Amino acid sequence: MHRSGFFKIFFILSAISLLLDWYVYKGLRTFTSSWHSRRAAAILPWAFLSLSVGITLLFLFAVIVISSANGMTGFHEWTFGLFITFFVTKLVFSIVLLLGDLGRGGVGIANAINHHKDSISHQYFPARRKFISELAILLASFPFLSFFTPCLGVSMTIVYISKPFIMTSCPKLLMALL
Repeated sequence: MHRSGFFKIFFILSAISLLLDWYVYKGLRTFTSSWHSRRAAAILPWAFLSLSVGITLLFLFAVIVISSANGMTGFHEWTFGLFITFFVTKLVFSIVLLLGDLGRGGVGIANAINHHKDSISHQYFPARRKFISELAILLASFPFLSFFTPCLGVSMTIVYISKPFIMTSCPKLLMALL
C-alpha cells in the first residue's frame, strides 16, 4: 500500500513534467521562429523535447524497474537529480511563459470586446512575443546552472578586484557601490 502511493507521486510528477515539456516546446518554437537557419530552428525545440522526455522516461525506469532493498542507489540519485534539474528549469520557464500568456489573454479579451482585430494576423489575440521566450530562457538558466554545475565539478568563485574600475558614465549609486 505504501509503495503504490510512492509510485503515484512519481507518476503525477512525470505527467506534469510531460505537460511542461509541451509548453516549453511551444515557447522554444517562438524563440527560434525568427532564426535565419530553418534547420536549426526546427532542430532545437525537437532536441529539447527528445532530451527532456528521455530524462523523464529514464527517471520512471529507475523508479519502477530498478528497485533496491537498500534504498536509493547511486543510479537512483543521479536520475532523480537530473529529473529535478530539468523539472525545476521547465517550471520556471513555464511560469514566465504563463505570465506572458495571461497578459496576451487580457489583451485578446479586450480586443474581442472592442471588436478590434490585429491588422496583420486578423485575430483578436496577439502573437506570443519573442522577448517573453528570451526572458523565460534567461530566468530558467539560473536554476539549471545552479543544479547542473556542481554535477560537472565546476566551482563558482567570486573574484575580488583590489582597485575597482570606475567609468565616468556610471550613475552615482553604482559608483558609491564600487
